[in-house]
Amino acid sequence: MRLIFFISGGLSLALSAAAVSEVVAPSKSFNLPVVCEQQVLDTLSQLETPLHWQDLEVAFAQRGKLFIRTTETESPLVTLTLVTGEGQSEIQKWIQGATPERITYRFKKKQQCAAEVVTFHADPETKQPSIIFSDKDLSDLVKKSRAEKSKVLIYTWSPNMVYSIRGVQEIEKVARKKNLQLIVLADPNTTSTQVAKVQTQKAWPQSYSRQVEARGILAQKALLHFPTLLVLNSGEFAGPVRPGYEDIGRLEKFLDKVNSQ
Repeated sequence: MRLIFFISGGLSLALSAAAVSEVVAPSKSFNLPVVCEQQVLDTLSQLETPLHWQDLEVAFAQRGKLFIRTTETESPLVTLTLVTGEGQSEIQKWIQGATPERITYRFKKKQQCAAEVVTFHADPETKQPSIIFSDKDLSDLVKKSRAEKSKVLIYTWSPNMVYSIRGVQEIEKVARKKNLQLIVLADPNTTSTQVAKVQTQKAWPQSYSRQVEARGILAQKALLHFPTLLVLNSGEFAGPVRPGYEDIGRLEKFLDKVNSQ
């Protein structure tokens, strides 16, 4: 597999070709240094990733960090993400299935780029909270919403977007006032370390650190901006996707408009 990373007009994009056994160094194309680049490239070349990649998602550089993301469309769903910056690089390989799994390869410059590998199995029989919001999680939520004819608010945030963090308390207040279920999900294009740091600092529920991988939510373009608000009504997405931070008053007006449709 060959992954080619380049930048065009200030927008970073990712392209691929099948069955080619080379990885092009991102730093040469983005003009952005990749922390522990050699170790990252060695690991990427060794991963048993599928050869048939399609519809690679837009990657981007933000605040000195490079995000590269690709999703394999066949089952099981496999997502590969590279995040680099602030003295470390992290490769995340997500595998969805009956028991979702995430393998994280972390390289820190201050630790001489020695690879730290962490594997997480989201086994439903364990008592550990899941760290991803998967296709199955969304399917279960849709079924429950449809059966109960209930509304659910889905709010996405990112540790790199201050207003998305600030907006959590606003959407919590609105959900309580209107007695609506609230699902808060984190940006999957960031490291679990970044997400956990904010979640701990804010004393948020553990569920707020789940990084969204459900294709039904990704299809709603919920990752183009943080925060983004989606409304699930009786098992169907209702009204337009609502990107951007808003205060309680505007959120209430938006939800009232959705209810009237």
